[in-house]
Amino acid sequence: MPNARPHSRATSDQATTLLDQAIAHVLTHGYSDQSLRSMATSLGTSHRMLSYYFGDVDGFWEAVVEHLRNTDQHRQAGMAQGQAFTVPPIEEVWQHFTSPSYLPVFQLMLEIYVKALRDRQRFGDFLAQAVDGWIGRVARSLQTQHGLSKAKARTRARLELAIVRGLLLDLLTTGDKVGTTQAIKHYAQLIRQPHQETTP
Repeated sequence: MPNARPHSRATSDQATTLLDQAIAHVLTHGYSDQSLRSMATSLGTSHRMLSYYFGDVDGFWEAVVEHLRNTDQHRQAGMAQGQAFTVPPIEEVWQHFTSPSYLPVFQLMLEIYVKALRDRQRFGDFLAQAVDGWIGRVARSLQTQHGLSKAKARTRARLELAIVRGLLLDLLTTGDKVGTTQAIKHYAQLIRQPHQETTP
C-alpha cells in the first residue's frame, strides 16, 4: 500500500476493532478506495476517529492490507510467535487457500493488485510484499527443509507462488474446484518424483 505508515497510535484495542470492521466491510463490498469520511460512514464511526488512529486515508488502507497480509501469512504457515516459517505441503496450502474463509481475501487482494499496478508510486510497499515478500520467506524455508541452493529455492518458490495464484484465479473465474485441485495434485506429484528436476 502507500509508502506512508499508519498512524503510530493505531495500536489500541479500539483501532483493532475498527480494522476488523473495515476488513469485514471490504470483504463483503470490495475495495472501493473510499475517502476516510465515506469509510467512517460505512463503519458507523466518525471521520475524526479514523483520522486520530490512522492519520489519513492512505494510512488507513495500508493498515487494512497489512493486517490481512500478516494474519494470512501466519495462519498459512501455521506458526506461532517466535517459531520458524515452515512451508507445508502444497496440497495443504491449496486446501487453506480454497477455503470459504480465504477465497474472499484473495479476491480482495486481486482488486488491490490491479489498482497497485496502475499506481506503483502509491502502492509500492504492497507490490514489494505481494511477490518478493512471499518468495523470500518460502525460499528460505525450502533451503532449510530440503537443502536446496539459494537460487533453486527462489526459483521453486516463485514457481509455486505462480501456480497457486494462477489456479486460484482459475477457481474464482470458473468455479471448477475439482479441476483446479487435480492440477495442484499433479504438480505435487511432479516435484516429488525421484531423479526428476522440475526447476533449474
